[in-house]
Amino acid sequence: MGNLGFEHSIAEHKKASKYVSLALMIFSLGLSCIYWGLGSGTFTFFIILMTVASLVILLAPLRLLNYRFLGVLFLCSILFETILF
Repeated sequence: MGNLGFEHSIAEHKKASKYVSLALMIFSLGLSCIYWGLGSGTFTFFIILMTVASLVILLAPLRLLNYRFLGVLFLCSILFETILF
């Protein structure tokens, strides 16, 4: 079983989850292209996608991905974004 608890729901609704994930990826690709331009936005999107996917593959077997860890990571990233920019 998964660590976060919603994996069972995703497995039950495969078609809907594929459409939602595809829509989110297209939306984030569009946002990165708007922010950085077409070429560098596409390149940056794929670099970020590969980095996050690699981290998930590395951290998932260690059971480090849970709500507390993701919440702390999210709060730290918001804090760093606010302080640095």
